Amino acid sequence: MQKIKADWLDALHIKMIVTALGEQSIRFVGGAVRDTLMGRPVQEVDAATTLIPCDVIARLGAAGIKAVPTGVEHGTVTAVVEGKSVEITTLRRDTETDGRHAVVAYTDSWKEDAKRRDFTMNAVYMDAAGTVFDPLDGIDDVVARRVRFIGDAAMRIEEDALRILRFFRFNAVLGTDVTKIDAEGLSACSKKISLLENLSVERIRSELIKIFSAPKISALADVMESAGVFQALQLKVLLTKVSTLEQNECKLGQQAMPEVRLFYCLGDIRCSDAFSMQLRLSNKMRAMLKSTSSVWAAKAVNTDHDIRKLMYQYGAEAVQQAGLCSGWNKGFQEIAQKWHVPVLPVQGKDIIAQGVLPGPEIGAEIRRLEGLWVESDFTLTKAQLIHMINTK
Repeated sequence: MQKIKADWLDALHIKMIVTALGEQSIRFVGGAVRDTLMGRPVQEVDAATTLIPCDVIARLGAAGIKAVPTGVEHGTVTAVVEGKSVEITTLRRDTETDGRHAVVAYTDSWKEDAKRRDFTMNAVYMDAAGTVFDPLDGIDDVVARRVRFIGDAAMRIEEDALRILRFFRFNAVLGTDVTKIDAEGLSACSKKISLLENLSVERIRSELIKIFSAPKISALADVMESAGVFQALQLKVLLTKVSTLEQNECKLGQQAMPEVRLFYCLGDIRCSDAFSMQLRLSNKMRAMLKSTSSVWAAKAVNTDHDIRKLMYQYGAEAVQQAGLCSGWNKGFQEIAQKWHVPVLPVQGKDIIAQGVLPGPEIGAEIRRLEGLWVESDFTLTKAQLIHMINTK
């Protein structure tokens, strides 16, 4: 058996959990093991155990570790130590599936547990000593960065339709060449594409954002289009814009936010509200996309002053994101990143102090002075603006 060095195994919370459950009862699995084998940074750690959930909770509690029954009906308990968490799931096998949820039965077989997972690269286990267990020969796929379904690909998808999007997401983030994408897996995704209709918007949104977080997505977007993914999700993604987006980002050496990238690659950038509602984006993201689409619609960006005016009107973040997608020159983009949006130097009280009576005229005068200040490229001082107040 292969043994590898994994620094995260030495973390205090990992050691405490292993001690509490017993070294023979727990193995780590999934992304932490896969990413360690690939030499990628480990973001989160998941574990599998032969213990049933009530025993996991009891042992963690006895060791002074907080146990949260996050998915106890499916065998999952989350151990929390000083703010750091590890999901611990009892070995299990599926007895019933409906494409979204599964009814599970506990087992003491690591191989049976492995067989119910999605991809071979996610079915490699590691114990607390760093010894690797590979019941389904997944290490070869990890090394080759080959995303391959476990067993019959169509059956895996029928168990959970989200695996269609996960297949493309893993190829985007971990794969090396989409021209070498697993043919059996791709064929199964295409044939079962209608199952995407059964997924919740939240699960779809999460996977799409992860897909569009990958540095290079144009080649994969072509494959997804051919497989019918975007059509099934009722998204009209323009592949030429995906390619243009990558070129723009490469030129500027920076990547736009995944939600912005996805939105930009749609047919009509004016429909930010419809897009936000379709994917149920947060109010904050909805507002940012609306501002970004307004910046795109402005089009006339010829001078540094144009950039500053847009930043003042729509905010720095919206202008930065629009610039990345639209391929502005580096000088414009540097302004969008570094210039601090100023605050209008005069207020209503300054106008009143000049003898203007309170009322609608105050707001109108503020707007007039603001226009003059903006057109001066924000150079007019408070004193100069007060001198320009129209007292009639």
